[in-house]
Amino acid sequence: MQPLFRSGMGGMHEQGHSDWRIEDEVLTGQGKDGAAMTRAEFSSPFELQVWVKTIVNGNGGVLFNGGPGRVEVQCFNAPDSTNPTGSFYGIAPAERVLSRDQEWFLLQIFNRGSTAEVLVNGETVSHARDLKPPYRGSIGFQHHTPGGSIQYRAARLRAIE
Repeated sequence: MQPLFRSGMGGMHEQGHSDWRIEDEVLTGQGKDGAAMTRAEFSSPFELQVWVKTIVNGNGGVLFNGGPGRVEVQCFNAPDSTNPTGSFYGIAPAERVLSRDQEWFLLQIFNRGSTAEVLVNGETVSHARDLKPPYRGSIGFQHHTPGGSIQYRAARLRAIE
């Protein structure tokens, strides 16, 4: 699996108004609203694994498929949310919440182009179909809680068949 944070912030570019840093393969976003995007682009099919830790009511996400077809997998542990953790934001909500604020949870995304699925802590929580191209682009890590923070640890990506 290819590590995404090993080259530090030199391998990323920032969008928006968050402050980002990488220490010991942990990407931390804080401040206002923004994203840290990989400089490298990746094509589907792939598996992305990343450990995530949110603050209470923390909101973030993992972005893939650049351009107008961009997809966000939500990281927001509120069980009453219409798009809780593991949801394909605005496309397919997660069936259940298997993560908690202030605890690391494993997020896995299997992107197969027009279809994708998300596992949280090893259990499937959502499926998306009819995703729009392009089926390539940078991988983004979103911070969407002004005044709060979110952490992403040990992000890894591998090509799958």
